[in-house]
Amino acid sequence: MCSSTMKDRARLLTRPACSKNSNAGKHSLWLFILSLIFLFPTSDAFSQRESGRFNFFNRVNILALEDECADGTTPSYATATPDGDDSEWDLTNDFFANMYEAGNPTKELLSKAYLRYDCNTNTLCVLVIMENENLADQSAADSWMKVYDINNSTQVDGTSTEFAWLPNRGGWEGCFSLAEDSYAEVEIHVNTDGRTSSTGKKAQGYVPLCIDCPTCPPAGQSCDDEDPTTENDMTDGECGCAGTPCPDAGQSCDDEDPTTENDMTDGECGCAGT
Repeated sequence: MCSSTMKDRARLLTRPACSKNSNAGKHSLWLFILSLIFLFPTSDAFSQRESGRFNFFNRVNILALEDECADGTTPSYATATPDGDDSEWDLTNDFFANMYEAGNPTKELLSKAYLRYDCNTNTLCVLVIMENENLADQSAADSWMKVYDINNSTQVDGTSTEFAWLPNRGGWEGCFSLAEDSYAEVEIHVNTDGRTSSTGKKAQGYVPLCIDCPTCPPAGQSCDDEDPTTENDMTDGECGCAGTPCPDAGQSCDDEDPTTENDMTDGECGCAGT
């Protein structure tokens, strides 16, 4: 039997020739077409996407994603609660991407996106804040984050349980479960007075998201929280370090120096006398 399998290009190119009765011309045409496919895999039709991962035939795309991720398209590693109060967010360290009209960086900046990722629960939280006096249209269908790598799916929007509007049409925040991984095609979106504000459409290039949780030291190890008003600093197992507050300044203490008297605390865990 002379069959035409497409699973392995190497097998196709090294298979013995078929008999004259096997329609060899037709098979030769198939080989030519398949060779073009594997030599020029630039179309999205030949992309492979796996749930929660990027996996492209095109090695150039993979290298480009790795380079972009190295430039800092990662969330900060912290928790957030989607309650409409953005005071817990750090607008410097949590910044993810600018959101321009129609996702085009040559147009007006309408809003900004911020991300936090909880490595313990594999939860990604999104904050969108409007910029330049633009107001968010509180449209549930137009306020979302999509991860196109996962079946082009919307991960959170205005109908989600873990979603809240910011006061005074200031934006929105929401959280959803997402595996720790790298994602080549994500988009965060909101509308303002009918105009689209986006981190980037396909035409302009999506902003990749790279989640790589840090390895934290075990809890109970000595550390330095860089706070001079605490002592006995210890790790918490979640990459945090905290100590217990020092006694207030001006309290009686013992500096264990027999040559001093009237020993007093200094408010920074120190004790000294005169």
